[in-house]
Amino acid sequence: RWAVEIQFRGWKQSLNLAKALNRVSNEHHIQALVIAAMIVHQLGMRFAKAVGIRVGRARLSYEKLYHALSSYLIGVVDIAELGLFEQWLDVRHVKRDTRVRISSIESGIQALS
Repeated sequence: RWAVEIQFRGWKQSLNLAKALNRVSNEHHIQALVIAAMIVHQLGMRFAKAVGIRVGRARLSYEKLYHALSSYLIGVVDIAELGLFEQWLDVRHVKRDTRVRISSIESGIQALS
């Protein structure tokens, strides 16, 4: 379940949906935005599967992948260019950041310092 939440958060943030849907607009405009966002989500999941094989699924950052995909889609002129996303993408930019965690003892010492 947590993985779904992470994917959903990455999707919402990369498309800036909160800002787009909070604007005063007519029903057709909102419907078009939602449908476009759903299409991007489906593309993102398809690319996540392919990129996850190269990067390692556990190391894939969905937020970074969706951000890269939305940046790529802005420049797409022809639908045939969608297949070139994987070649365009540098997988180093969609890996999760590794966090270095300190022990609880070190954390306590830092808090007292």
